[in-house]
Order: sequence, then structure tokens, then C-alpha cells
Amino acid sequence: MSSLIQKSLDTMLSKGHARRLSPVENFFALAQRQKLYKNFTMVVKFKNKINNKGLLYHAVKKIIFQNPLMGCTVVNTDYSDLVTPKPQHDYIKILDKLKFKDLFIDGGNVPKEAAKRMEYINDIVLPYGHGHPFWKLIILDDFTLGYISNHISSDGITAKNFFQDLQHQLTKLSSTNSIPEIDYDNELILDYQTDQHLLPTLPPALDSIISHKPPLWYYPEFLYTMYKISKTCELIQPTINHAHHYKSIKIPPEQLSQIQKMIKSNNVTMTPYLETAWLVSQKQINLLGNTSNVDIITAVDTRHYISSDVDREKYRYGLHACSTHTYWEIMNDFKWSSVRDVHKYMKWGVSTKRALFRLGFITSDKLANKHNLDGFFKDKLKQGKKGNTMFSNVGVVNNSNGEFAFEDVVFAQHMNGTYFKFCFCCATDLLNGGLNIVVSVPKCDIDEDELDLLMKQFEQNVIQGCKE
Repeated sequence: MSSLIQKSLDTMLSKGHARRLSPVENFFALAQRQKLYKNFTMVVKFKNKINNKGLLYHAVKKIIFQNPLMGCTVVNTDYSDLVTPKPQHDYIKILDKLKFKDLFIDGGNVPKEAAKRMEYINDIVLPYGHGHPFWKLIILDDFTLGYISNHISSDGITAKNFFQDLQHQLTKLSSTNSIPEIDYDNELILDYQTDQHLLPTLPPALDSIISHKPPLWYYPEFLYTMYKISKTCELIQPTINHAHHYKSIKIPPEQLSQIQKMIKSNNVTMTPYLETAWLVSQKQINLLGNTSNVDIITAVDTRHYISSDVDREKYRYGLHACSTHTYWEIMNDFKWSSVRDVHKYMKWGVSTKRALFRLGFITSDKLANKHNLDGFFKDKLKQGKKGNTMFSNVGVVNNSNGEFAFEDVVFAQHMNGTYFKFCFCCATDLLNGGLNIVVSVPKCDIDEDELDLLMKQFEQNVIQGCKE
């Protein structure tokens, strides 16, 4: 690192505008450094035109100045050595300068069809470090905007909060006549030299105030699951950098309302209902072979664990995700008893903090001091196998029925064929869009005809409901 960069970094550190990546943030950063993950994307269609650079410039600037994590980058270092342990993680810092055009990707060649559109967008890789932000926007048409993130300091809830805040800012700005008509592309959204006194300090990483460290009793459970139970599942080799299938299902608000009534009457929630339907559907079309178990990992919002004495508003943005990883005996039929089992186990995994401990185990200081984590996880991936499904439900995206109401919300991500076969993402807009589900899977893992059959069976199960 040059003396000039070090001096600038020291200044930011003293003002609370820079810090080290936390262990959890570094885990997602190494996935980007080693090209093990591509991106996640949320696409929102608005009721009225949003392709107005003046409105977007001022709205996005307001969001960044209120939430400085959105104006950050990584001070990247040399990672050519994948052997020597590197326990000190890279720094995250506020960008020196950020122009409006730096946040946008040209959306002119993006396909119109929903699944093809997500396939195109999810294949985009945002550069690591070198002054690049962790996220970008893509204007798909006059009404539709996409949020793309490399997951280093952002998660699905961040994307949801961004669009809700953007809607609020656009609504406020549209009532004024004070937005000048200028060329916004080269306008600075952020100039640290002049703006530093206006920026709040970066919040501490959530895993620095919420312990992810597993208790001793967790270790034998984790290792037994990893080395014994996992062997009873389908053995799928990681397939990095292969093209993916994308399939989408849309359940309109009226139909979704009926499903929600069924779910409520059985005292469960949407996520276990969808997960059970998904796993059962795979069995029903003979996709699981003769294996006795199937696994699914469920993203959990770490904000759930924030104590009452911590300002939750500081964590509207950032990477605050953990997960439960569950192995289920093969389920032959879609039954409410099975959904209740999944619901109960999911709640137990969250309440006992197992969702935190799993991530804490693989991001521990002990592991970082002993191994070069970039090399360690890259090698483990080559030697190991991937699981069945990564499930991520960002839930209901709050919507207001005004000038910039959301017409539709779609969420998807690209796991790059690494840790899981299927990537299952969903988002809900109760007002207009309903429930949107996007499934991605490497083309080498399943034929498209077979995937179409799976999606048809799954949709039928979800709409018709359980047998008992």
C-alpha cells in the first residue's frame, strides 16, 4: 500500500469512516475474490417512469449520505499467495469519489422475458476493490430498475430496504421543481474530501456485537452432520462457471391470499410451506434417486438477534445474513404435518442460535490463524460436494400506493454452481406483484425438460395445498 493511500486510510480510520472487514464480511469477500459467487439481484417495476437521472441522482445521494456503507469499497491487497495464513482482513472504507455513472450498468441489451432477464443480470460480476462500490443499478426500461450486489456488504434485506427508501425519496423529490436539468452522469454523488463532515460513521459489523462463536456442544453436532449425515444425500460435484437455467413462477395477489389463509390456519409461515413443497416436488418427479436424505440451507436475517439497546436503524444496510442448514429424510407427500415439522425445526434453529454458530464455525479466528482462508475454501470446494438447495426469502417488500408504487418485485441470485445445486429465491409484494419465485441451477446438473417438470409440480403443490 502506498504512503498516500495509507495516509488517506488513517484519516478515515480516525473519523470512523473505515474499518476492517469482519470475519463474516470477509467470508463473502473471499467468495468474490476467488470467483466462487457472482451476485444477487432485486428488480423492481414501478407504476410510473423512474428513468429520470435527476430524480435518481438526488434520491440515491440522500440514501448514501444517511447510510455510508452504501458508499464504500474495499482496500484490496495481494491475494496471489493462497497458502500463508492471512488473519488480518482487508479494510472497508468510504470511496474517495463516486460519480453518478459509477453506479450504473447499461441495460440496453437485457432480454425482456423474466427468467432470461434474471439470467443475464445475475451473470454480471462486480469488480472487487480498486475503488468499485459493492453494488450497482441497472435501468431495464423506463419503469424498471435493478439492484445488483456482490454480497460483500449487502444482503437481500438491504436490497429491500434500498427500494423502500428509494420509493420514499422519489415521492418527496417529485413534488419539488428544484431539480436542475443537467448532465448527471459525471456529477459527483460523493466527494470524501468535501463531504466527510456530513457522513455518519460506519456502523460496527453485526458479527462484532452479536457473537457467532459456537459453544463447545455445537462442534460434535456440526462435524457429525458434515462428515456422516451429509454422506446420505445426493453427491453433487461443484460446477463453477457453468451456464445456469433460470425459471420463474408468479403467484398473483388473489391466489397468494388464498395460500396465506391456508398457511395461517395451520399455524405455520410461508418459508417452511414453500421449502416443504420444493423438497417433496423433487421426490415426486424422481429427482432424488435412492438417497435417504436431502439438505436445504435457509438464509436468516441476523438483525433478528439485535438487542433492544442497539440502534436497529444503523443496520438497515449491510451484510447481516446467517443461515440454518438442515438435513431432512425424504418426504414423499406434501402434508401439513411435514410443513409443521419444517416450521418447528426452523424456529428452533433460529432460537438456539444455530443459524449464527454455523457461520461462526467457518469464519472463526482460529481457522483464519491456522489457514489461508481463500486457499482453504477454494481447495475444500474442489474436494467436496454441494448441497441440494439454497433458499432465500426476503419476505414482503413494503409498498405504498402512490406515484412510485411498485408493480412487481423479483429477487434472484447466482451461486456460481459452488455450494448448492439449486438457488431458490422469492420476494412478495402484497399490493400489486404477488409472490415471485426464481430458481437457478447449473445446466450441467439438470436437463431443462426435467427442470420444467419440477417447476410445474412445485407450482401445483403450492397452489393446491397439502393433502392433510
